[in-house]
Order: sequence, then structure tokens, then C-alpha cells
Amino acid sequence: MPVAELYMSLKGQGGPVKGDCEAEGYEGQIQLFDWSWALDVDSDNPQSKKAQAQPTMFMFSKYFDRASTPMMNALRSGEVFPEARITLVHRIDLGMTILVILRNVRVAGYDLSVKSDKSVDMDEDWVLDYTEVEIQYVARGGGGAKVFRMEKKPSTDMKLPFRNPPMTEAEEAIAELQKQAGSRTPQPKQEAKPAPKPPAKPPAGPAGKR
Repeated sequence: MPVAELYMSLKGQGGPVKGDCEAEGYEGQIQLFDWSWALDVDSDNPQSKKAQAQPTMFMFSKYFDRASTPMMNALRSGEVFPEARITLVHRIDLGMTILVILRNVRVAGYDLSVKSDKSVDMDEDWVLDYTEVEIQYVARGGGGAKVFRMEKKPSTDMKLPFRNPPMTEAEEAIAELQKQAGSRTPQPKQEAKPAPKPPAKPPAGPAGKR
């Protein structure tokens, strides 16, 4: 058994995408052999106070399995998955578990490499886009979980059926100013309508005439 193992569960609208994993506790999940993710400063001047860290897309590699064709179909159709969970299990004494949770996930890239010798190796490289990432670190032996959470603007044209993407700080500031301006805008005064005049009485006839 390897010292470290990588598993992924991918939940779609029609249920989970099944993989070939048979490890206890992770049956039916998708087994990976590596993944990569990073935070980059999105600015030409990293020392600037305006420079902000931006998460990259999530990339991983795996062997061709029964999850491959459903994921290809999702890439073609642009399906957005509510959630993907990637688990790293370090199976040594006082090891640790790392859980990566991606929300509003779209398959953004795929590459297949086939090598044939005495056996055929079919290796896949995948790219996932998302709108929120959460990373949990849990050390065995206590101490509790340490959590990192961050939102991300989708890099692909993603239609989100679950929730609208969060506003940026600039958009929130503009919305607040518009709200305050609307509350201070004087309402036009309505002119009072004149009371209706009573109907005119018909003129009286000549005196004594019946």
C-alpha cells in the first residue's frame, strides 16, 4: 500500500461520478496519482498594496477509468458540478489528512497520453475551474482541523445554477453608494388636488309661475 493516497469524489446533478477505487472508505471514488494548485499575486507589481492573491485552476492526473467518459461529456456540455472533494491520506504514524473542497466546479481541460510497451498506460491530465476553494488540514493525534477558504472568479464562461458569483469589493462599494444615494434622493412633492366643486343649481323659474 502506498504511503500517501489521493481520492476524489465528484458530485453531479444526477449523482456522484463513479470511479474504480476499491480502498476501504473510498469505494467508488476516483483515484488520482497527483494534483497541483497554487496562489499567485495578480499584479504587475507584487509589492503594491493593491496586489491580491488569486487562486489558480485545480489540476490533477489519473489513469483512464470509468469516470473518464462522464467527465469528457461534462467538459463538452459545460456541466457545473456542485462540489468536488479531493482527499490526501498519509498512512504513517502521526500522519495527516488533507481535504480540498471545490464548489461550483466545471471541467476546463483534458489531455490523454497513451503509451504502449508490454502493457498500455493511459494517463490523463485534467483541469477544474471553480468559484470557491476550501482546504482542511487534519493532523492525527489531535489539535483540530486548520482551514483555509477563498473565493475565485471563474476563468471559464460558467453558468452557475446554484448561486450567483460573489461581488468584488469594488462592486460591493458601488452598490452601497447607489443604495445610500437612493435613500437620500428627495421624492417629488405631490400637488394637492383641489376639492371638487359642487354641481351648479338650476336657475329658479319666474315668481308665481306654476
